[in-house]
Amino acid sequence: MIVDLNELYNEAKNASSNGDLLTFSILLDRVLREDISHTGAWELLYPLLGEGVDFKSFQRQFIQDHYPYEWENFNQAQQISLEMNLKSPTNQSN
Repeated sequence: MIVDLNELYNEAKNASSNGDLLTFSILLDRVLREDISHTGAWELLYPLLGEGVDFKSFQRQFIQDHYPYEWENFNQAQQISLEMNLKSPTNQSN
């Protein structure tokens, strides 16, 4: 079965807005299991659970606590993203 992550994300966002935290957590878990780097999922989670912790520390701890098997994939995705940003035309001198 093909999962539409954007649809799951939007449903999670709506559940959060409606105060349905059980549905929110189930849907967001599905999103993160498919794409641990899903920006929208992290933007929803951080304000709810990251109080008093900087974003990167929250993200690292959350992944290590809940998705430890994804830690390496997450680090690789972050490294690729960083390398792509460094190679983008806006970051190169003329």
